[in-house]
Amino acid sequence: SLETIQDDDELAAATWFKTYYLSGDIISAMSIKNNLVDLSQYNVIWIHIDKENGTGEIPLIFKDTDVISRIKNYYKDGGNLFLTNHATQYITSLGRTTRTPNIINAGAAANSTDVWSINPNIGMTNNYSAHPIYSGLSITNIAYPYTTIPLLGAGLKENHNCMWDLNIYGYTENVVNAFEKENSSRIIGTWGQVTDYCCAGILEFLPTPEFKGNVIAIGLGSYEWNQNDKTNAYQLNIRRLTTNIFS
Repeated sequence: SLETIQDDDELAAATWFKTYYLSGDIISAMSIKNNLVDLSQYNVIWIHIDKENGTGEIPLIFKDTDVISRIKNYYKDGGNLFLTNHATQYITSLGRTTRTPNIINAGAAANSTDVWSINPNIGMTNNYSAHPIYSGLSITNIAYPYTTIPLLGAGLKENHNCMWDLNIYGYTENVVNAFEKENSSRIIGTWGQVTDYCCAGILEFLPTPEFKGNVIAIGLGSYEWNQNDKTNAYQLNIRRLTTNIFS
């Protein structure tokens, strides 16, 4: 319930969701464990975990075998998942990949004067700017000599990344191509300042014969639902990105 959510970003996300998706439900992991909810009634399940705990560890209830089993079965049967911030790690808990996010930040907010954005042009060769999740989002060419999509303005920011450094897996070919081929996935967004193939910040795990649902995972620290000291100048982009992903 909204009343029990303690983290400011989780609460902001849940409050927005209940305001704009009146037919949507907020359900607890405990209700999934106790088999009190029929997950098959949902087109998509959004798991948003954003912890200021120093480690990025997700709550223990999500590691419960019954919870994992029921969400995995939902996913295998064609249910769609949207995993954000520290919840991107859940893709390995579900058995979809063995590649766990390895760039993880979960500290307190600090001041930053720059704008944090998404570069949808991976390695400046795989351009996903026309991907439906980016439809209608504002863009900028101020910080870099190429187009990025701003998500978080100057001010106090928590920098809660939970994404993939593709250079640590020992791939002998282009690391993006290797990861995508190995995991039946597409890397469709990275940090705004990155122009090489190093990092995967927004991923689409495509349906497979075993896992028939679709997953979009956002592990970028710029996906912050409540800027600590002010209203985020680019909050509308966060909202539009989220509704585009639901669509």
